[in-house]
Parts: sequence; C-alpha cells; structure tokens
Amino acid sequence: MATDTRNPTGDDAASIVGTISGTPGSRYTLVNDYPDTGAGRTTLTIGADAIGGGTILFTFTAFTVPSGSTSISIDVLYHDEDAVSGTNAAAARLQLSGSPYTAGEHDPGTFTARTDSWATNPATSAAWTAAEVNAIERFGIRCSDDNPGIKFSDIQLKVTYTPPIKSINGLLKASIKSVNGLVAASIKAINGLGY
Repeated sequence: MATDTRNPTGDDAASIVGTISGTPGSRYTLVNDYPDTGAGRTTLTIGADAIGGGTILFTFTAFTVPSGSTSISIDVLYHDEDAVSGTNAAAARLQLSGSPYTAGEHDPGTFTARTDSWATNPATSAAWTAAEVNAIERFGIRCSDDNPGIKFSDIQLKVTYTPPIKSINGLLKASIKSVNGLVAASIKAINGLGY
C-alpha cells in the first residue's frame, strides 16, 4: 500500500458560507499544518451565526496516483472541538466535478482527532479510479449546525492505494538476464581455473 497527503494551499472563496474566522484569502493558513495539536495551536472557527451552517473548501496540489492503482480510498483528517459547550454538527467535504459530497456528521464536543473516509467515489458509488482521485477539486469542512461555533486546528487530505504491479514480462526478462549473467560469469570463472 502507498499513501500520499495534501494540506490546503488556498481558500476557495466561492465555497464559503456563514461566519468563518480569519482573513479572507488566507484562512487556509490557520489549518494547513496537520497535525496541529499543541497548546498554542491556531484554529479556524465556523459559526456561531443566525444562518445555521457554514462551509469552507480549500485548494490543494492535485494528487498523481499512478494509472492502474487499485484499492483506493480517500480520507480527510482533522481535529475539531466546540468553541463553547453545546450541540452542533460538522463533517468533512469533498468537491468532485463541481459537486459537493459530505461525510456523515458528528457533534464535535472536546478536542478530538477525526477521520472521514470515502472507500468509494461518492459521485459514482463505485471504486475510485486513479483518474478520479487525481481530479478531486477541493476538500474542506461543512457544518450544518454551527451554533455554537466549531473550531478546527488542522485538516489534511489523504489517499491510500495499491500501486500497479510492473509487467510480469518485464520482471521475467530482468530475471532471465540476471540468470544469464550469472551463468556466463560462472563459466568464465571455471575456465579461468583451467578446467
């Protein structure tokens, strides 16, 4: 298995809904350092406001999963907590071909590490392909209930996959070439001994 990760590289201004802390255009800098779990961690807060929900998605450097990879899964890893005690709802979100896909929501509570996973492509309900993973457009957070507000200290996008196996023919050719080289070297050594 192989893994690759991506941290946010920018805000997707078109995705922003609700009251979100930080400076527009650089909010990603509050969460682009996964894992950020120390006492002095920076946080991005979504809510609390009257509209009842908030969303922010982030840009990132596209994945380059090799064609032919299998057993692909996508995870969004992050840490969250209530700004003040209360009941609210948050989840990770992906954007594929302009459409949003939100994981199952949870009530954040105290500071906790989260992993929201997609074992299949949510747009097709079929196994991910390398091309589909490499075309993921954005990732971020959706809060359907952000009152009280919810703090996020970090976020990261992760892909896990099995790379394609090299051609069997290529492996056989390399093995035969290696064996031929060993045989030739052995014959030369034997001849050198005068046999």
